[in-house]
Amino acid sequence: MLAAAHNYDLQAARDAGMATAFVRRATEHGLNQKSDLEPASDWDIRVDDFIQLAQRLTAEPVAPPTGLNNYVPPTGTRAIKELQQYLA
Repeated sequence: MLAAAHNYDLQAARDAGMATAFVRRATEHGLNQKSDLEPASDWDIRVDDFIQLAQRLTAEPVAPPTGLNNYVPPTGTRAIKELQQYLA
């Protein structure tokens, strides 16, 4: 699976047979950003941030990190099941 904020990256991943997750980053290039504000296709997952992506890929609730130094990515069987589903 590729998780990205750029529709062209997700299209390349889909063309390569990968599952896709659009993560909105509306101010990645500043407040006047004009591109990649919305998903341009029916990507497998569409979320507003990486916390929502983690929640979609795991069965466990995910709290927002308070700092990068103490953030531990979530694990869970739901992520594995979703990936297996896309790869099947």
